[in-house]
Amino acid sequence: IRLSRDFFAERGVLHHEIVDSAGATEAAPASGAAELIVDIASSGATLEANNLKIIRDGTMLESQANLAGSLGADWSSDTRDTLKALLDTIEAQYRAARLVRLDLPPSTDPSILAALADLDGVELREGVAFVARDTARDVARTACAMGAAYAAIIQPDFLFEPENALFETFNARLS
Repeated sequence: IRLSRDFFAERGVLHHEIVDSAGATEAAPASGAAELIVDIASSGATLEANNLKIIRDGTMLESQANLAGSLGADWSSDTRDTLKALLDTIEAQYRAARLVRLDLPPSTDPSILAALADLDGVELREGVAFVARDTARDVARTACAMGAAYAAIIQPDFLFEPENALFETFNARLS
């Protein structure tokens, strides 16, 4: 509540009432219970689902979570394996949030895939195209315009890779 009060005061908003909410805060504007709300949002999906938007310059606080490990702890082989599995999963989910897989028919002329690889945001891995999420539609349309029978955009939940820089950096510090 103090963060909200300070935010409004810094912007000269003097006439306001702050009411603590026990849930369903996003419904308050639609029901007429509030003109504005202060809410913690991570993806913004709930705000969008309730037809709300963040007001320009309305971000009160940006935060991030940090995973910290003690360099002095007993890091047995099993414990390191567990940490690697955790960091592999975190990295794979993060990677999957940024990239989508572009599926083309097996009969697609290989020159189309090669031409797509030259576009910004396209990575070829073992003959599979991974595309930056924000350019995927344009790349798919380009593939069809070049002669692909279809181009499907597939959102993976995880995209694992053999190397994990997060783990390797931490593991090197333990040695």
